[in-house]
Amino acid sequence: KKGSMQREMAVALRSHIVLVAAALAALASPGTLAAALRQGSNVDTAPAPKGVGATKDFAYLLPFNPAHQPEELFKTRCVNFLNQALEKGNYDPAMTLKLLPECHWKAEECAGLRKDLAARLEKLPSGKQHAATGGMLNVALPPIPPGAVTGNTDRNPPLYGWCDLMYAMTRQRVIAKMASK
Repeated sequence: KKGSMQREMAVALRSHIVLVAAALAALASPGTLAAALRQGSNVDTAPAPKGVGATKDFAYLLPFNPAHQPEELFKTRCVNFLNQALEKGNYDPAMTLKLLPECHWKAEECAGLRKDLAARLEKLPSGKQHAATGGMLNVALPPIPPGAVTGNTDRNPPLYGWCDLMYAMTRQRVIAKMASK
């Protein structure tokens, strides 16, 4: 109950922040009644207000749902994608990287994502450690070393931080595309 209550409060707070940002943007934009009064001009000749302003000016305050998916769903799908790639690559970092689909972003963005994932994969137990099991993936894997665990749970190895990076980069790309229009 406490977690859902905190989530509801966060959503309500985010809604209030968006409304306040929209109101401030409307007050600050030229052509509004407040701007006309500040300049001492005749209110009757001031142009009509244009709404809340350009979305690009306050897009960073808005909730972001890539491909109409909430953040948690995006990250869960990313974690499942990484797990599938690891299993297909038999937990070998080089093979796992070869199995990834082609990146369609800018070359430097793709290279950054690939480099980050490669560094994260190198920290995980390799497929060589699983060779003793005969290469069978349904055999219990050795425990994740204590230094490889982050956060409050042992289910969050640093590998999945790549999904956080992917989400952040996706969000930045959308906001940058808005700003360029």
